[in-house]
Amino acid sequence: MFVAVMVCSPTRATEEANEGVKQATHVAESPLHLDEQTQQLAGIKLITLIQARHTDEIIAYGRALSIHAMLALHQRYLMNNSEQHRLAAQLAQATQALKRAHVLYQEGAIALRGRQQQHAQWQSDKAQYEQTLIAHAALVAEAKISWGDTISRWLLAEQAPQLAQLIASETCLLQINIATNAQYTEMYPHIQVSAVGKRDHTHGADFISNAPQVEVAQQGSNYFYQTQGSAIKPGMNITAWLPLSTHIKTGVVVPKSALIWYLGQSFVYLKTSNETFTRQRINDYSVVAEGLFIEHSALQPGVQVVITGAQLLLSEEMRAQIPIEENED
Repeated sequence: MFVAVMVCSPTRATEEANEGVKQATHVAESPLHLDEQTQQLAGIKLITLIQARHTDEIIAYGRALSIHAMLALHQRYLMNNSEQHRLAAQLAQATQALKRAHVLYQEGAIALRGRQQQHAQWQSDKAQYEQTLIAHAALVAEAKISWGDTISRWLLAEQAPQLAQLIASETCLLQINIATNAQYTEMYPHIQVSAVGKRDHTHGADFISNAPQVEVAQQGSNYFYQTQGSAIKPGMNITAWLPLSTHIKTGVVVPKSALIWYLGQSFVYLKTSNETFTRQRINDYSVVAEGLFIEHSALQPGVQVVITGAQLLLSEEMRAQIPIEENED
């Protein structure tokens, strides 16, 4: 008895797979006819695409900082500075008094005890003055360790307009954390931030400096930014959008509702005539505040895209193929 065995060669299998891809591509490009009355009943809604510009970004998180610690350090600096000036003047007087006592002692006008008392006073004044210098050096070190060089200059100054703006809520200091695995190598001077986590509700923030310390709860690199206005308050959690490059892309923006998924691929429906729709594959897009940014290579400005009812069109397209498949069988 002979058993017939049919073997499908790899070449034939490849050809069949390629044919399947061709059919799928043909389906995606085949127009779908839908009369205007049916479109109205189905609630089909469209938008006409306009040109948009976009820069690739990453999302980072942070918080708006309280200025209490900054104020405390600044006040300690002012008090130390005032005390240093007072003791410097006192030491200068003690130095002059010691010189006079030395001259008078050599002339025999005063006893050795008087000269020694004046020398002891000079030593005491000198020691107090040197303590203020040590305290000043400690304040400088503390400021740099906590806040870095740039903000330290704000805090260790007699007049601090930047600090005054923070106190008046004209500006707000932000600390932004960028995760260790983020592909971000260059800090750009201007970013967008939001306290509500929405890209379309953002405020501009300007780079101040690198933060010298890393928070234990948020490993990665930390940076100080400053935002204008009073919309963001100290203590708020912040979402930040940081540009990855200065390259600006041109394309179009479609609402997220326009995108549908079929067989692991993403598509949108374009209206090509009053009663005709075509399914267009979208290989790549970027999520932006208004929806999805798609470069010109995939979609051009001026075309009409379905934003409501795309899933219904896909179902109608699939249903229309069923009789064709039965006839082929």
